[in-house]
Amino acid sequence: MSEHEQRSVLARVGTTNDAYYVLLEHAEAHDNLLCIQVAKNKDDPNRLRFHGPDHYLKTAAQMGTCSPNCPRRATTPC
Repeated sequence: MSEHEQRSVLARVGTTNDAYYVLLEHAEAHDNLLCIQVAKNKDDPNRLRFHGPDHYLKTAAQMGTCSPNCPRRATTPC
């Protein structure tokens, strides 16, 4: 939805981030903890896993790149 469309329907659109760990470097440790939690080996193709290491807490600048069509989403409070 473009910024113009947001204004025309009086909708506010925001960018959110599901963060399961704080730093990108924690992705491997988080993956290990998931294996322990569900009692599976890391090489089990059917185990619970997060696809990609992008589930960490991002800065406002990083969140701005998630919405390139409306960079204000990451910096404008709702």
